Amino acid sequence: MKKALLLIALPITMAYATSSFAGGEEKIKWSQVPAAVQKTITKHAGGGKIEEIEKETETKDGKSVTVYEAKVKRRDGKELEIEVGENGKLIKKEEKIKWSQVPAAVQKTITKHAGGGKIEKIEKETETKDGKLVTVYEAKVKRRDGKELEIEVGENGKLIKIDD
Repeated sequence: MKKALLLIALPITMAYATSSFAGGEEKIKWSQVPAAVQKTITKHAGGGKIEEIEKETETKDGKSVTVYEAKVKRRDGKELEIEVGENGKLIKKEEKIKWSQVPAAVQKTITKHAGGGKIEKIEKETETKDGKLVTVYEAKVKRRDGKELEIEVGENGKLIKIDD
């Protein structure tokens, strides 16, 4: 009986252990980053210092996909994150920005939907969608009732979504 249970439990345990180690993130050195990925990260880092690189393998549509994420600190002290596919294509670039750097049309939409709440943080996200670079502004707002709100607005000032 013990052998039968062991023969059943062991493969299940091994399958679980293997699946938990598949994929995941690992910190890597710049020298381990493919040349095409290095080129894209360098281009979007704007002369900033690359402080950390992570390599992540995930499954999308049944295929294994590798993504490289760089954390960059620019000379002006700003931090940004850059995600690049193993083919060197930019997936996403995310940076915290000041209110003064937000286009007027975007400011107007955020202010309208913030309902008098305090804008605590604003990020500019540039990502590749359908082969084109798209910029979205994401504002974190603390409402007067203490609840948090996230407002996403396109660079043209059009509201994309609001999350409570």
